[in-house]
Amino acid sequence: MNKQMRRFFCILVLLFAGQATLAEPAVYMEGAIGLGVQSLHDEEDNAAASRVLKLGSGVQLLPFLSGGVVLYSWGVVKDDKSEDSINFDGLSAGWELVAHLPLSLKGLPTGPYFRYGGHCWSATITGLAQPWAKSGCSDLSAIGLAFSSDSRREGQASFYVEFSRTRFDEVTSGSLIAGIRNRF
Repeated sequence: MNKQMRRFFCILVLLFAGQATLAEPAVYMEGAIGLGVQSLHDEEDNAAASRVLKLGSGVQLLPFLSGGVVLYSWGVVKDDKSEDSINFDGLSAGWELVAHLPLSLKGLPTGPYFRYGGHCWSATITGLAQPWAKSGCSDLSAIGLAFSSDSRREGQASFYVEFSRTRFDEVTSGSLIAGIRNRF
């Protein structure tokens, strides 16, 4: 995401901060599943597809801001680990802040959001002429859209769809995930 887009989003968040009512902080858990694509910078034609699993927990501090911790797992999409296929496997743990453009001030927010955080990871790519394996820490950013789950439990749970990007040193990763966030 470029600098201008980040600035625009920050200005929107500040505008809503002035209008938002302060809510009591709420603890939430979330889980998601999706598909990721990873590629080495010097091997753009060789990309690996992976399934992405996400598990997180955090606190909804204000109607437009939440923060928490998260675990990610990337792995082989299918059980075919043949020698000629390129496979990406990885695990990470990190933190995240989520700025929402809330369409509702009750319970968990619905509407568009921007997620930014950092994670420390360990990852491998097999199926290349020279296998790749590293560990490190990097930024993670995402944009998404959250939907209310049920009008009878308004604000207790929400579904979301997001696109995220991160780097594992010289490996670029993009993921599309769908998940649920449940308030306690």
